[in-house]
Amino acid sequence: MLNLHRPRRVLGCLAIVVSLAGVLAVDGCEQNDEGGKFRLTYYWVVSPEDADLTTPLVDVLDLDGMVIAQAPEDLVMQIALEGSGFLEDGTLINLACAGPYPDSRFFVVDTALFPWGVDARGEALVPFFTLAVDPDAIALGATVYFPDYDGLAVPIGTVHDGCFFAGDTGFSIAGRHIDLFAGTRAHFLAVDTALNGLDRVKLTTGADVPCP
Repeated sequence: MLNLHRPRRVLGCLAIVVSLAGVLAVDGCEQNDEGGKFRLTYYWVVSPEDADLTTPLVDVLDLDGMVIAQAPEDLVMQIALEGSGFLEDGTLINLACAGPYPDSRFFVVDTALFPWGVDARGEALVPFFTLAVDPDAIALGATVYFPDYDGLAVPIGTVHDGCFFAGDTGFSIAGRHIDLFAGTRAHFLAVDTALNGLDRVKLTTGADVPCP
């Protein structure tokens, strides 16, 4: 999943988003409208262990085209896909604007403030709370309730109440599609197993949400 850090995006990246969103929106409408359900996918912070570190080194660029670091190409590609991730030296980087590799641009994250990365509003990502949404389908800032998650033990050591926050976006998130931030790939795999691969969910927004 690709995060859009709105305060720092630039026209070139925005053009990529518009172009890709036009293609993906058609695909999303065909695949996601199943009796009012939303397609459910997950994203997470990439770690070096998730990538093939033997791939060639490539430049990691900021919005000004300056080199932040060099990193294995597969690692950079995966971070671009998921939106945030750690380089081999422990530096956490986040997409500065939405765009697939090799057009991705990044910024370095202060992990004291944002240990998991940054959402579309410039706020901290929170595992099993932040959702990436299409703002035309679910408003940014909305509280969302998933009955399937209510009472589920999640791998961050809590029992979920089914309440989530629509705080993120992504160039591949269009129409009735939500992307749930799991924190790590291992967290995703654990929950995906517990929910038997659930990939279509009904959800509640607005005044009827039973959330604090």
